[in-house]
Amino acid sequence: MAVVAADPATQLRGGHRRDRRGGNSGVLVSHADQGGGYVVWVDAGRVWLAVNEYGELHETSVPVPPGRRTVRLHSAALADFRTTWTLEVDGSSAEIPEVWALLGMAPFSGIDVGVNRGGPVHWDNYVAHGSWRYSGTLHSVRYEPGERTPYSPEVLAESARDAAEVFD
Repeated sequence: MAVVAADPATQLRGGHRRDRRGGNSGVLVSHADQGGGYVVWVDAGRVWLAVNEYGELHETSVPVPPGRRTVRLHSAALADFRTTWTLEVDGSSAEIPEVWALLGMAPFSGIDVGVNRGGPVHWDNYVAHGSWRYSGTLHSVRYEPGERTPYSPEVLAESARDAAEVFD
């Protein structure tokens, strides 16, 4: 599953591999808590994504057939500190379009793989399952940084330095 950064100035792409042998369920990856973040989990033959947009929960899902699968989650930074999230499994995809980017201390909690130990991103899942350890085999999780956004602190600093050189 491709996973996304807490800093909107960085876009991440990546993937993880896992096996689903009839009925596996639980959290694949979680980053954050009730104040903002994202969680990907398996339940009822589907892979789910929830993005907690500072208290407003957005969910989507795609079907997942049994067997070893690659799940990908992409975040794409948009203008005005907005982000689009896309969940993909074997050619099927679902999107959470244009939510606020995760900024500053959101997500506050770190990244959990195969469980959600910190503050829960999805409160209803926590009430029903607790930290909800994944019951299948999770082979790997990989984060890949994407392009820097135009409002990335590094890009802004480079622009300011370039402007200073021109006008100095």
